[in-house]
Parts: sequence; C-alpha cells; structure tokens
Amino acid sequence: MTSPNKPITIWQTTPAPMGPVMEDKIPEIEKIIRLSYPQNLSIYLNNQILAKNVLYADSVFFEYFDFPVLKGNPGQILDVRDGLVITEEVAEDLFGEEDPVGKSIMVKDGYSDEKRSVLITGVFANIPHNSSLQFDVVMPFETFLKYTPWNLHWGNYNHQSYAILAPNTEVSTVNEKIKDFIKENRPDYQESYAELFLHPLSKLHLYDDFSKGRQAGGSIVYVRLFNVISYFLLVIAGINFINLSTANLSRRQKEVGMKKTIGAHKQLLTFQFIMESFLLNLLAIFIGILIVYFFMPEFNQLFDKHLIYPPVQKVVISLVFVLIISTLITGVYPALLFSSIEPVNALKNKTQRIGNINFRDALVVFQFILSISLIIGILVVYKQVAYIRNKDLGFNRENLIRFNIGSIQKHKEAFRQELEKIPGIKSVTYLNNHPMYVGNSTSDPEWDGKPEDDETFFYVLQTDYKFLETLGVTLLEGENFPEKAHESINHYLVNETAVKVMDMDNPVGQNLTFWNDNEGKILGVVKDFHHQSFISEMKPLIIYHQPESTWMAYVKVSGDDLPGTIQSIEKAFLALEQEIPFEYHFLDADFEAMYNREELMQKLTLGLTILALFISALGLFGLTLFTIQSHIKEIAIRKVNGARVDQIVFLLSKDFVKWIVLAFVIASPISFYFLNKWLLSYAYKTNINWWIFGLAGIIALAIALLTVSYQTIRAALANPVDALRYE
Repeated sequence: MTSPNKPITIWQTTPAPMGPVMEDKIPEIEKIIRLSYPQNLSIYLNNQILAKNVLYADSVFFEYFDFPVLKGNPGQILDVRDGLVITEEVAEDLFGEEDPVGKSIMVKDGYSDEKRSVLITGVFANIPHNSSLQFDVVMPFETFLKYTPWNLHWGNYNHQSYAILAPNTEVSTVNEKIKDFIKENRPDYQESYAELFLHPLSKLHLYDDFSKGRQAGGSIVYVRLFNVISYFLLVIAGINFINLSTANLSRRQKEVGMKKTIGAHKQLLTFQFIMESFLLNLLAIFIGILIVYFFMPEFNQLFDKHLIYPPVQKVVISLVFVLIISTLITGVYPALLFSSIEPVNALKNKTQRIGNINFRDALVVFQFILSISLIIGILVVYKQVAYIRNKDLGFNRENLIRFNIGSIQKHKEAFRQELEKIPGIKSVTYLNNHPMYVGNSTSDPEWDGKPEDDETFFYVLQTDYKFLETLGVTLLEGENFPEKAHESINHYLVNETAVKVMDMDNPVGQNLTFWNDNEGKILGVVKDFHHQSFISEMKPLIIYHQPESTWMAYVKVSGDDLPGTIQSIEKAFLALEQEIPFEYHFLDADFEAMYNREELMQKLTLGLTILALFISALGLFGLTLFTIQSHIKEIAIRKVNGARVDQIVFLLSKDFVKWIVLAFVIASPISFYFLNKWLLSYAYKTNINWWIFGLAGIIALAIALLTVSYQTIRAALANPVDALRYE
C-alpha cells in the first residue's frame, strides 16, 4: 500500500472478488487460487465430536498444490457446494477402515449457529509438519463466501491468493500489469493506492518480511545467522588444527628429515600431510553424521521442531564440499610448512623457525574475534528476548483464559452471569479475535474530513461492554460501551494511533462508519496496546461494539485454586454446550508461542556459543602446552636466577592476554554493526549498552586465563633441576 505522506505497508491478503476478475483480464495468469486462513470446524458423527481446522479453497486447489489425494478426483472433489475433503487421519477417526467417500456428516463452523449436513467427496494424505499450510479439512471457497457475504466487498483483504502463471511468463511483466489492478477494477472506490505484486511461493516461508515496499528478510535471516555461526565453528576448529600442527613441528621434524634423506620429494611430503588432514576431516564428518542421526529426535523434542533427514543426494554434495574446503583450510599451510624442513638440521635435532610465528598469533586473534562476537551476540539476543517478555503490552495477559464457546453464542449473557458466580473469576468478555494478533483489517472506514486519497488500513476487533475491564485496557477519554448494543447506531472505541491517523483533535462523538453499516459514533479512546507482533509498529485499531459477532470467551481469574476454577468453568460450559469439547488456553502461553522464533534463536545461539568457546579454549590449552614446552629451559634458568612464580606466570600469559584484548577491540565494532542491523527488524527493541561489550571481553579473558593458568602455574612450580639435568 502506497499513500501520499504515509509509510508503505505490505500484506499478503487480497479481496475475494479479485481472483475471478484477474483470471479474465490478465492472459499471463492461468489460474488464481483463493484460500482462507484455517478456521475452527466441529465435526459430528454418531456420538463423536471432532474439533478440526478447515481451509476454504477454490475448486482447483488439489490440482496445483501437491497434497496427495488418496480417494477422489483432484479436479472434482471441491466442486460440490456442500462437500468437504478430509485427511486420512480424520477419515480413520470417523470411520475406521471404511471408505468415507459418499458418506454424510454434520459440521458447524464459526459463521453459522446451526449444524449442517455435508458430503465427504475425497480423502487426502496427512499434512506434513513442515508445511506452511496446516489443516485437516478442505471445503469449497464458495461455501465460505455463502456464509460470509461481507467478504465479497473489495475493501476487505482477508484471503490469500495464489497465481498460476502461464509457461515462459516473466514475473516482472505480470507485476507491471497487476500493479494498479485494484484501483482499475474496484467498482466503489477508484482512488485506491493499493498496489499488487507477486511473491514466489518458494520464498514465502523464509522471505516474508518487507520494509518500505521492498523485501527485507524474514526467517532466512535466522537460517543465514546459524549458517554463519556453523562456519565460525568450522573456522575456529580449523585454526586449532593449524596452530597445534605447527606447534608440533619439533616433534615431527626428524620424521621429515629421515624421509627426505631417503629420497622423498617435497611434493610427496606435501601430499602426505594433506592426506592426513583429509582423513581426519573425513572421520570428523562420519562422526558428525552419526551424532545427527542418533540425536535428531532429541533435538526436535528439545526445540519443539519437526526436522527431517534431507535427501541423501543433497547431503552428499554438501558434505563433499565441506570436506574439500576444510581439508584445504587445515591441511595446506601445515603441509607446506613441514615439507620445507631442511633434513640436515632436522637430523641434528635443531629446532627450526620455519614460517611466520606472527601468522599463528593472527590465527589465534581471529579465533577469539569470532568467539567474542558470539558472546556479544548471545548477550544482545538475551536482552532483546527479555525486553519482549517484560514490555508492557498495554493490557494484562496474566491469569487470562480463552476458549471457544460454540453454540453458547445464543446464551452469552446467561453464561457470563453463571461464570461470574464462580469464586476466583473476576470478569468475562467475548471477542471475535485474539487481542494479541487481531486478524481482521479493512480500508473501508469513513470519517468526517477523511482525505479522498486516504486508504489507511484499520484493524477491527469486535467485542462487548466487558472488554476493558477483563483485559485491563486503559480508557483515556470518553466512555465505555453500554451493556446493550444500540439498534440503529454503532459504537466504537479507537486507539491512540487511530486518532492520529484520522487527524482528530476531539475524537469522542465523531462520526465513523465502515462495512456499509449504520451510522456510527466514537465513544472513547483507549491507550495503545499491542494487537500485533513487536516486529510491527503500532497499527490503528477500531474496537467495535458488536457482541453478536463474538465467539471466543476471555475469562479473568484470580489465580487462587486455578485447577478448581478451571474445573468449575468446564462444568458450566458443558451444561450449555455438549457438542464441542472444552479446550482452553492461557494468554501467557499464547504470548510465549508468538515469540517462539526468538526463543529458539536464543537457545541455539547459546548452545553454539558455548561450543565455540569450548573449541577455542581447547585449542588455547594445547597451544599453551606447546609454548611452555618450547620455553621449558628458559623457565628453569629464570627460576635458578631468582624469578618468582608470579613473574613466570605473567611471562607465559602476557601474549595470550594481548591476543584477547586485540580480538576484543576488533570484534566489538563489527558485532555492534550487525546486531544493530538485526534489531532494526523490530519496531520495539532494546538498546545495545556498553556493558554488553565489557562483559563479553571479561568472559573471553576469564576463559582464556583459566585455560592457560593450569599449565603456566604448573610450569612455574616445576623443579628447574629436571629441565637442566642434561645440560
């Protein structure tokens, strides 16, 4: 959406009437498939009641989406207006081994008060867990429109549209043709600033974030992040191998000298050391495959994922690539170094300074740049997740329970009164949407003084007079809804952002209408509360006093004797509704699920950071050991000449401390740049404070000192006689 003097907004939904018109007018588009978002559906058969998710789709859905149809003709199973297609799991739950096709069942959705009979026209395979679309039942899109006629309005963007392009069609060509399609075809409002463009389905999951009208990332950011961290780990491990191999030079120079004396060429020795590296990397990959194979189920359980083993061909290609790169990184430099040893000096047991010692120091510094960057990263991630957890939502989500009321919609007030008699229940309200992610939006609202070119989208939440009390939303001015909705005048509350968008100085009492409804008035203004993700900026919200459209109960409880309170709610529920199960959810749990991606990132980053620090410390430990061995006589002479233990420890540790400080100085600005860029994807974000860098430096320095201290103190305390005995 582009509009003069207003930010560009992007969304994935379109008006329902658009699809058929676009098919007729754009020859490059073969077919438009319209999908609803998954809805609640109750299925009844004999004494069984199943609560499932239904997807409403156009009749060609199964012809183009590769969900395998097990029974029925994919091109015809959605042609029956009062028909439905079910998964094999639902078929088994309802009919066992019997063929369900042609049988009738009763269903009820959120758009009709009555159960209706439908015909099962087909069965499709169960949806895999890693599918972006999750549903149990598919019904014709025309059925959906029959029960939700308001969706036939061009101003309601509540559905997804998938375009099937003709062969050899350029996406850019189609984008140019559909750009102003809504403006050109919307019959009731020509001054439309909504612009259409295509987004490949293959990128829908990972590339789903947009900024200022351009693709700006999405889940791919996290995929890339963990790829980078995995490369960090490989590089850190590779640096360890190079450093330890070159530090081990003195132990292998006799071997090299002997082989050169009996005729081994430099190329042959280079090949030998590269092959040693190749075999070690091959062994590491084999062990890695075993770890992944055996621990994949535990990983999925720990992180609540459903990862599956990728195709063998892709794995082999990836692992061969990793094997070649890791062999070159870890094998070439040590091989060239060892093969250049002079045989005469080697056989005389003379220690040779081959290669540049500063190069090894640089590798250690680079290793700790990566480790310190990871430490800074995990601290910022933890701070952002803590910020989200603790930020004021604008309403109180604690001790709030929600559940679908089913046919109790006919007896809402009686049910509310019954619930509020229960000890421990403070208040009850009804809504048509979740208050943390309101889904309904429209550009239809009209108010006095609205500019002709204004097509701002407003989110709409339908509720009743107990909404403010139950959720603890603050009323800034005006008054709350009356207990009963007015018959001829609609009443609204609006948030602060909506007031700014409508440019109203005194909003209370102003006219507001939309959806071709009756005359409406703004009764009051509420404080902004987060009805979308923290990734999004605050959006304008209209709270509509329309109790008859609500179907979800929200119950505020005290928290005392919670199990007993829930049991009492269930008893009152089952007294009025026996056809659907009582399934409740806490808003706290919904909030946690909403930011599952950040939680997952936090866990994985922490685990990988600990692993990186362990590998770095392991390499530093080995390097310290070799450094001390190469200085063992120097240490002994210094002790004989009166050097104290602390002086020797300082002598051996100062280089390591110098490396850590240098790595910290380099890692800090680099980390700040990339982490600040990541935080820009959130409309509400924490700050990157100076103490984060200080703490990361202290942690890295402490780990390094702890790693080298054991060996350095041991060397400083050793008896110098043992080192000088044969001198």
